[in-house]
Amino acid sequence: MRRTVLQGLSCILLLICLQLPMEVQAAEERIEFGSEAYRWELGEEHPIGIHFYAYYEVEFIEFEIFYNERMLEHISGGELVEPGVVRIQSESPFSGAFSNMLYFAPLIGGRTSIAVRNINVHAQGGEVIQLERIRVYAHLEAPEEAGLRLITINGQEIEGFSYDVFNYDFEVEYEVEAIEIIATPMDENSEPRVINRELEVGVNRVTIITDHWPYGSVRYILYITRNQQDGYYVEEGEGEEIEAEEEVQEVIIPEPQVIHIADGDIGILGNPMLLAVVLLLQILLLCYLIYEKIRIEKRRKWREKVARHNARRRERERERRRGEVFDDFDGIDDFRLIDDRKVEIRVKGITMDYKQEQDEAGSLKELVLKIIKRNRKVKLLRALDNITFNVKKGEVLGIVGTNGSGKSTLLKIISGVLPPTYGEVEVDRSKVQLLTLGTGFDAELTGRENVYLNGALIGYSKDYIDERYDEIVAFAELEGFMEEKVKTYSSGMVSRLGFAIATAREAPGILILDEVLSVGDMHFARKSKAKIKELIHSGSTVLIVSHSPAAIRENCTSAIWIEKSRLMLQGDVDYVCKAYEGKAV
Repeated sequence: MRRTVLQGLSCILLLICLQLPMEVQAAEERIEFGSEAYRWELGEEHPIGIHFYAYYEVEFIEFEIFYNERMLEHISGGELVEPGVVRIQSESPFSGAFSNMLYFAPLIGGRTSIAVRNINVHAQGGEVIQLERIRVYAHLEAPEEAGLRLITINGQEIEGFSYDVFNYDFEVEYEVEAIEIIATPMDENSEPRVINRELEVGVNRVTIITDHWPYGSVRYILYITRNQQDGYYVEEGEGEEIEAEEEVQEVIIPEPQVIHIADGDIGILGNPMLLAVVLLLQILLLCYLIYEKIRIEKRRKWREKVARHNARRRERERERRRGEVFDDFDGIDDFRLIDDRKVEIRVKGITMDYKQEQDEAGSLKELVLKIIKRNRKVKLLRALDNITFNVKKGEVLGIVGTNGSGKSTLLKIISGVLPPTYGEVEVDRSKVQLLTLGTGFDAELTGRENVYLNGALIGYSKDYIDERYDEIVAFAELEGFMEEKVKTYSSGMVSRLGFAIATAREAPGILILDEVLSVGDMHFARKSKAKIKELIHSGSTVLIVSHSPAAIRENCTSAIWIEKSRLMLQGDVDYVCKAYEGKAV
């Protein structure tokens, strides 16, 4: 009865939701920088990426980059029209994305901005589309000796001042028409220059520039707000930085285009009673789904408990039979103890099942209705079927098999990433390192941020990554690209970075390699193979999965063949590989 009531309330909720207005945002073209902000150092060249995305064929695109030529020097990329302006245009039609890299060198320290303006997109068919301008800020770091120690305004020190923070806000009363600014440099040989000491009502911009050889110059900007006579205070936001010399305006983000699929003058928020009913039904539906989840989980745990009990019973029976056979052999217990010490990994009857939807729901509505009506059809897919083998300490075991045979699933179970449905693995997982590429990366983060993220997932500490960061970048051959988002990388660049992170630490006690014997182009593949051989021959116990029998023969001391979730053969490398090659043919 209770289940029937819940099903009825859930249906009512779905009917109400179907009557509500729906909004869909249309996809549009966009242009953006590689990062939200940049941090550069004086005396070095730094890249900046500009990327355009469209959902149609583009015949031609052109735009201009505006920067402060007194703070930045253009090195390469695009066409330099005049100091402070670089033009970029495509050379041929394209579809999807267009990217370009520019290089700048900071001239003085401070905070500046780089803007993209005059963006014209010529779509196929003759249509010309103009996009809104965008801007990004760059923090130009200078040596501490070139900066200021302190700034005092009318005898009052700026609160929270730091030599590497370049913009500050300050407020004075209406009676103050001029200000006295004392800029104290880090080095006495530096003589700071103060520009614009007169104040008008509103926001005033005061610039302080240091000049110290050989460390360079630094620009500080003060936004000083002078209040009106009647006590009126300038609203927050009026003092927002505007780079006057760059003539860069704030980006105006247009409202997203909205397509109304169902219109109605009275919405759910305008009817409190209807809103209360909908919220109540949602709570009831959520409680029902939680109840179902708990019930299914209890049933799964009960099945696992029964399976473990049966497995232990079968193991005890096998031990009893073995004991009957060796009753007349003196010292058999000592023999077993010595043999156990040689085994590093013991895999016992591993079975792995996955649930697969036979009739997938085409929408959220269909999914909810299937759950309520208990009409979900699920079949079990067996990825591994009663796999048993041992790996001795120092052994290099190769695992071969066709795609979908369960090799990678077996490695994940051994390393502890996945729990098996049945069976067990005896291994010290504190010694295990699983090396597989393409996991743990966030496409919206930069290369530098992904090094720390992926390293943390593997188990590296921040101090360890700080110590090995330069080695990782050098090994991946990605100098100059670490401040760009990973979504702009090619697949080869992502593979090289993942390989460099995963192999940064010393060889572990147990090393598991999942299809990583050849990464990147021909040059990097040779380097990666050499690194893998160094790890393999360091005395570790190694498991290798590869589709190449030649690679298994070259590196392994023994092999197993898994085909369609079953263990087909185990033993000598050449014998197993010949059998696998005959099956593949």
